[in-house]
Amino acid sequence: MMNKAHPKYDENFLALRPDPAAGDGQYEYFTCRDGVKLFVQYWLPEKGPVERVLLCMHGMSAHGWYYSLTADALVPHGIAVYVPDYRSHGLSDGHPGHMMDGRILVEDIAELSEHIMARHPGARLFVLGESLGGAVNVNFNIDHPGKAAGMILLAPAIKPAMKFSLRDFIKIPFYLLAFLISRSWRVVKVTGDEHRGMRNKDNIVYDQNDPLHLKYVSTGYMMAVKKLLDRAARVGAASIKAPALIFQGGKDVAVSAAATKQFFENLASEDKTFKFYPEAFHCMQTDSGCADMRDIIRDWLLAR
Repeated sequence: MMNKAHPKYDENFLALRPDPAAGDGQYEYFTCRDGVKLFVQYWLPEKGPVERVLLCMHGMSAHGWYYSLTADALVPHGIAVYVPDYRSHGLSDGHPGHMMDGRILVEDIAELSEHIMARHPGARLFVLGESLGGAVNVNFNIDHPGKAAGMILLAPAIKPAMKFSLRDFIKIPFYLLAFLISRSWRVVKVTGDEHRGMRNKDNIVYDQNDPLHLKYVSTGYMMAVKKLLDRAARVGAASIKAPALIFQGGKDVAVSAAATKQFFENLASEDKTFKFYPEAFHCMQTDSGCADMRDIIRDWLLAR
């Protein structure tokens, strides 16, 4: 059971985490070179030196608490799990819901990885990213080849699959005006359609009520995200040679399953695995259609 004193305590999340084997973990504030402080949560195995570290990257407008589910599956097997809230997200510093350059998220991950690995000398670093975190992960591996011993992607944002409604098209002039006047205005709503991205009812309730989940983001944020995605799609597959494990759901309406599959096929890595779940939605961590996903991640990590 999650401790009520924990800064991310939320009763709605308890239904999503029935077996908290890793406990609440520990947390710290990591100071980046520019002075921005990132909230970082981590779970460490109880015994022995750490041989594998998994650094996780969350999705757009979210924060890192979902990875407590991953920690529950991995920490009992000797794998340390770390997850930061991006700057401008969750409990980290920054203007919530606004950024002008998505590459700063990549550099934050690079700085944090150095801090983490100094704590675990001799361990191997693995990196996992979900949705937007997948694009951050791919960009990290483009910019820092060889730093990670392996890359894991969950429904990675390589190419969006969102279909725009008439209401969305009507808002475009307003977004353009906001972009021209002030790119920091948080005018783009990123909540309200949770049922399209997930089918776990407890997950929907949690996301709708989570005070740390961004409800609106700026036009600058959306442009920064787009540039990250475009770069991941354009140069990621050809340049990444690290071992890779990629998961994708067939009923994902947020990212293109076909683009994820094409990215996998074009990946330069000689050690790569693709797991496709026909019935899974975008939010795979709580989707019943991919219940074995964390077991596969555990076995994949332990084999490397």
